[in-house]
Amino acid sequence: MSYLKNLIQQKASALCIELGVHFPSIPHEIIDLAERHNFPLITLTKKVKFVEITTDLHTLLINCNANFKRVRIILQKIIAIKPLGKKTPVKFHKLSLKCFPYR
Repeated sequence: MSYLKNLIQQKASALCIELGVHFPSIPHEIIDLAERHNFPLITLTKKVKFVEITTDLHTLLINCNANFKRVRIILQKIIAIKPLGKKTPVKFHKLSLKCFPYR
């Protein structure tokens, strides 16, 4: 219970619990505490290697960080555009498409 309270206080995103020998089920007190704080509990019903869980998450975080930097640079360029008459909206549109290219 204190472990979950600490995670909530530290603003963790969620807690994954592998159900099995050590935790055949989640105690109601834990579920109640998590629900009171809108804190996600993720249960795994079979053995999963930690690396399998985190690989996709790490990839997503790295890609988001790279995209954030790219978007920031594009937005700085957009902000720096001075009115050019009719050409400004076209230039704005072309730069904004670079933020999220189609795949």
